[in-house]
Amino acid sequence: TLRALFERTNLEEMRIVVNAAANTRNAILAGDFNNGPAKPATNVTALFLSNYALAQASGFSDPYADRPTATCTFCTDNPINVAVFRGSGVLYNNEFLDHIFVKDAEFTVNAALTKRVFTEVVVPISSAMDVPLSDHYGVQVTLSRTSGAGGAAHVSAVLCYLLVSILVMGVL
Repeated sequence: TLRALFERTNLEEMRIVVNAAANTRNAILAGDFNNGPAKPATNVTALFLSNYALAQASGFSDPYADRPTATCTFCTDNPINVAVFRGSGVLYNNEFLDHIFVKDAEFTVNAALTKRVFTEVVVPISSAMDVPLSDHYGVQVTLSRTSGAGGAAHVSAVLCYLLVSILVMGVL
């Protein structure tokens, strides 16, 4: 089926991205990964959970999705998705598709500054409708460096699907 093909392709893409950072001590993987865990408490449905688990098995955490109150990044109430899928017969769910994975022994996550962003409807597309920046909401994770030769430092990674596709970068 088309879904099975998409899942296999997604798995291969996850392997490529995770393997690219496998030998990196400090790394951030950020992007629209089209997979993620379920969170029933906030009405989020899993998508290709075993593919998502590859990052965790390789030592990456997902600070936003790990929050108990985290909500979807691809959401059924996003006005863009409502407009695109209305009447199409396509079923879609609230899902975590966008992630900032962190593998780093020298940084700590600032939980207070880890959140979903870019949810505001700010882009006018007609006289009757404004929409958010993207069909996916963004994710923000702020890290603080507390050790190492560079001393104290702060890094804030913000992901919005519109702005970032897949990024693999070593951190400091």
